[in-house]
Amino acid sequence: MKHIIKGNTPQSLLDYKRTPNATYNGFGSKEDVRIALIKEQKGLCAYCNGRISNVRNKELGKPKTGIEHYKSQEKHPHLQLEYGNMLGVCNGVSKDYNEAVQHCDTSRGSRELTIDPLSISCEKSIIYGSDGKIKSTNPDIQSDFDDILKLNISLLKRERKGILDLVIKRLTRNTNDKNWTKTAIQKEINFWKQDEKIEDDVFYLKPYCQVAIHYLNNKLRRL
Repeated sequence: MKHIIKGNTPQSLLDYKRTPNATYNGFGSKEDVRIALIKEQKGLCAYCNGRISNVRNKELGKPKTGIEHYKSQEKHPHLQLEYGNMLGVCNGVSKDYNEAVQHCDTSRGSRELTIDPLSISCEKSIIYGSDGKIKSTNPDIQSDFDDILKLNISLLKRERKGILDLVIKRLTRNTNDKNWTKTAIQKEINFWKQDEKIEDDVFYLKPYCQVAIHYLNNKLRRL
């Protein structure tokens, strides 16, 4: 999970909010909002940090990005049209060995969360294990990960473990051994923090980049 810095409210949403008795469900295609969320999150799901984009998911018949309300519409209807309460999320259904599994907002429903990707402190609450598990010393946040968002399903753990394996492989190849210098580690951190243009004018970060950054920062602190 990565701290999200919100941008300006899209003009189409500002205009619609002036409509008498406006509701989220009555707000057209929401295309402008979806694109704005993808841009400010640099192509990462607000919860799992997997890839989101405006490309359509042919299997599900909708874009690969959903619009999530951090404070649920059901419990906080007065926030339903507040852009500051909206997050870009993945479709929340993935196939794991041909079995569909739910995660992120699809598994969450309207349940309240303790972890908040809109808070600057959210990244400090997170630990990534060598097995790809996302963890926290706060039991309420751990419940968010395990029980509500399902971020520790085997599929997502494998994805994060794959990033750790890739980091080690890259550093070993680039330094020819495992005696990694501060310079080499910092260069690798910069690589994972760097975004690149992939779709239209959207600059994407690498999926699960926070896993790599967390691991490398820990290595750097020990030197």
